[in-house]
Amino acid sequence: MEVLYLRYIADGVCEAVVGSNAKLAAGESIALPGGWRCELLEGKSLDGVRVRYLNGCAAPATLSELLAYLEAHGEPPLPPYIKRDVPRETDKYDAIDDKQRYQTVYARHEGSAAAPTAGLHFDEAMLERLRAGGHALARVTLHVGLGTFAPVRAQDLRDHVMHEEAYSVEAEAVSAYASALQTRQSVLAIGTTSLRVLHTIVGGASVPAGGAGVPARDLKSMARLKNGGRRGPSHH
Repeated sequence: MEVLYLRYIADGVCEAVVGSNAKLAAGESIALPGGWRCELLEGKSLDGVRVRYLNGCAAPATLSELLAYLEAHGEPPLPPYIKRDVPRETDKYDAIDDKQRYQTVYARHEGSAAAPTAGLHFDEAMLERLRAGGHALARVTLHVGLGTFAPVRAQDLRDHVMHEEAYSVEAEAVSAYASALQTRQSVLAIGTTSLRVLHTIVGGASVPAGGAGVPARDLKSMARLKNGGRRGPSHH
C-alpha cells in the first residue's frame, strides 16, 4: 500500500492518491513510518481522495511538519517505465540516487507530483550551449497533480473532465512567447507539461502579473509513502 501526497489543504487534510489492492473505505487508517498515520476521509478513488496526516503525537500535521516528514521518510514516486536492476528493498543507495537524478537541473520550487521527464536529460552545460547558440530560454511552472494521474474513462474524449493543475508564468516569458507567435518564430516546449502551460496561455486563461511567476518545476514535497516500508528520501 502506498500514499502519493499531492497537495496540502488545511489541518492535516491533504489531497492524495492511495494505491492498494484493497477497497478502502472512509475512516480507514494507514500506519506510516515513524509512528505517523494517514486517515482516509473518503473511500479510495482513482481520482484521488482527501486524507488526514496525523503526526507521532496523533495530532493533525502542519504543512511544515508534513514536508519535513516526507523529506525524511518519503520515496520518489518513479514512473513505471523507469526500471532498475536491483530491487529497492535491498539497495538504499539507489533511493538516494533517485532523489538526485529524478529531477531536472532547472527545478526550483516545491509543488509538483512528478518530474517533467522530457527535461531530465538536460544539464547545465547543455543549457549553456543552447544560450551560446542564440536560443532564448524561458521557464514556466506547472504543478503536476490529479489532472495528470486521473485515468480517462469516458468513451468520447470530449466528455473527459480534466482536473485543474496550478501553473505560473512570469510576465517576461509570456511576452516572449506572444512575440514569437506573432512573428512566426519556432517555439519548442520541453515536454507536454510545458506545452500545457503554453496552450493555456493561448486559450485565454489568466496569467500571473509580472513578478508573480516562479521558475521551473520541482517535485520536492511530493513523496510516496509505503505503510510499514523502509525509510527513504522524498524528491528534490
